Amino acid sequence: KANLKENNIWDGYPHDASAPFSLAKKMQIIQSSAYKSQYKLNSIVLIPSNAFGEYDNFNLQQSHVIPALIRKFSEAVKFNKKKVFVWGSKEVYRDFIHISDIAEGLLIAALNYNQVLPLNLCTGKKTSIGQIVDILKSVSGFKGKICWEKNKPKGQNVRTMSNSKQKKLLPQWKPKKTLKDGLKQTYDWFNQSYESKSLRL
Repeated sequence: KANLKENNIWDGYPHDASAPFSLAKKMQIIQSSAYKSQYKLNSIVLIPSNAFGEYDNFNLQQSHVIPALIRKFSEAVKFNKKKVFVWGSKEVYRDFIHISDIAEGLLIAALNYNQVLPLNLCTGKKTSIGQIVDILKSVSGFKGKICWEKNKPKGQNVRTMSNSKQKKLLPQWKPKKTLKDGLKQTYDWFNQSYESKSLRL
């Protein structure tokens, strides 16, 4: 479902691919509310959108879409590959946010947000995997061909998030880093770490 609002978290059973993880996160909301009521534990629940950035997991067997693509483009340039293979479809949409903005959001929310209801931390923007690929192709300087593997898993077609409550209830924070700047920063960091052999791939 597109443009997910905080109350949508209770709408039916999650997507099969993420059900165990999603249900565990839902229980954190219940636990936070219960502990607050019974023990006066001051806690909040924040729901970040699709985070990416330095120190991510770049193992192609385990990584999410952006770290996987960063590694693929980096290795394609490094080893003079003619093709980069991308899973799924370019028409898959997410709300991507750099981890530095999430980190700042967590700190600001801890100081300024004090409600039981969960709160999204997101850009509120809809970005396609095709756009991510175009930016990384430009950032990396890759001149070869992009091959879309449509038989591979792609997840939900659209999973974006609403930032309407975030703007109202946490006006002290908003994401600062643009998608292109975040992708370039992460790509450059990956290359430097790759060259220094400090990555576990």
